[in-house]
Amino acid sequence: MAALLTQFYQGHRFIPDEILLPVELDDREVREEYLRENKGKRVSILSPQRGAKSELVEMARENARQSFSERHDQEKAREKMLQELQSKLRLRNYPQRIECFDISMLHGANAVGSMVTFFNGEPDKSRYRHYRIRTIDASSGGDDFGMMLEVLKRRFARGKEEEDLPDLVVVDGGKGQLAMALAAMAEVGVKGVEAVSLAKMRVQSAPRSAEIERSEERVFLPGQSNPVILKRNSNALFLLQRVRDEAHRFAITHHKKLRARQTLFSALDRIPGVGGARKRALLRAFGSIKRIEKATLEELLKVPSMNEKTALEILQSLCSVSD
Repeated sequence: MAALLTQFYQGHRFIPDEILLPVELDDREVREEYLRENKGKRVSILSPQRGAKSELVEMARENARQSFSERHDQEKAREKMLQELQSKLRLRNYPQRIECFDISMLHGANAVGSMVTFFNGEPDKSRYRHYRIRTIDASSGGDDFGMMLEVLKRRFARGKEEEDLPDLVVVDGGKGQLAMALAAMAEVGVKGVEAVSLAKMRVQSAPRSAEIERSEERVFLPGQSNPVILKRNSNALFLLQRVRDEAHRFAITHHKKLRARQTLFSALDRIPGVGGARKRALLRAFGSIKRIEKATLEELLKVPSMNEKTALEILQSLCSVSD
């Protein structure tokens, strides 16, 4: 408890005037002195045995007990969901780490591959990645299969080199996208990673009927012509949909940033003294043209590498446009 106390209040964490503990510390005075030096004023460490403060300690203990129990239950539920996914898709490996890939474009251009990672059934955002398409011109109509192949080859090549590969790869699409995942693994020489594709629900009108037919979402597996249809209330399907939807969300967020950058750059292109470095600095500082239009001279001057002459040019140009 003493070691935890010292670790917990390291850095810039707020230190209260009084700390209540469920046990006595042998070196309480030493710990109080350490905290006092960090806080700049006296800190008391108490272990109350009765009264209101003792009740507070017991309440904290019970809250911790419930929190641990709930977290343990959630972990068991996620483990059960992953076991169901492994069973339903007949996977050799327990899918502890799942990566999902999606190809998206903005107005027929700016093709980007997006990768999201789930670990033990939960998003691991530190491993999210975007891949700019290098070998295919999206403006000429695009080649979804070719783009998917490029992104997956780059991901697998790096993963093989760094010995950092997932248990399961999910690609958004049907048999064609799955074939690209398998081809990428074969070209790079990756083994032991399993892959599936998730095809979206299809909506179509039934012949001679006003009713709308909706097909189930289909999971395609390697070497199997017919897809696996998971029940709508299946935990396995819920997880796959969540992974796929997160990949879409990640791609859309990236395209919004690209759109904001393009709008900002086009508006700033005509202003003398604003080059690439200043455009990027303005984007980081304000994020949009509207915010720059509302900025004061003092706020503009806080932008790195900005001088008064250029700041005045920006204000004059953008104000004349908005007027």
